[in-house]
Amino acid sequence: MRVVLAAFEPFGGRQKNRSLVVARRAARKVGLRVHVLPVRFARLSRAITALLSPPPDVLLLLGEHGRAHKLHLERIAHNRIEPRIPDNANKSPRGPVRGGSPATLRATLPLRAALAILSRRAATRLSDDAGRFACNASLYHALDHARRRRLRTRIGFIHIPVRHVPLAAATSAIAALLANMKTGRAPRSGTPSPRRGRTGLSSSARARSRPPPRRTA
Repeated sequence: MRVVLAAFEPFGGRQKNRSLVVARRAARKVGLRVHVLPVRFARLSRAITALLSPPPDVLLLLGEHGRAHKLHLERIAHNRIEPRIPDNANKSPRGPVRGGSPATLRATLPLRAALAILSRRAATRLSDDAGRFACNASLYHALDHARRRRLRTRIGFIHIPVRHVPLAAATSAIAALLANMKTGRAPRSGTPSPRRGRTGLSSSARARSRPPPRRTA
């Protein structure tokens, strides 16, 4: 499977972005390239479109979260930009991410299976609030582009805490998820084969994410 990994450049006057540090370390473990996303709203849509051309099987986006105590596996992207600080071009636009598109879009990565993989290595939770800054906008752009082009790419976003999860644990969790994605069997496009998975995660991960069968007396 073809997996594309991207994380954000530093912003807000900081020299490092925790998500980019984790992405680069995890990528080295599994043999992937990391794409660096701009914290500039005017350039973000174009950057995301490039990651989806040609469409990969999986697109995983990483961003940093200054207040989180766990990895946040985002479920929803909101069609809204309301920055608390300017972007790296010193711009603070407000309004929809894309006019005329739905108010929210749901991540298409199989979240329960991903949560099971991540949680074995670092504290992780599901989240319905990716913020209203570049992280949320990147996820929305990706999901909306895939929706409009009818791509079969599985798209997800993970927020990496700046402080409260050790770097080694976050790196291990992301590397494990990426390794699992690379061994998945989701088709890239067209009609999926009934013999192959459609989730972008291996069958063993999907099985571990399911509840055990109910036992009856």
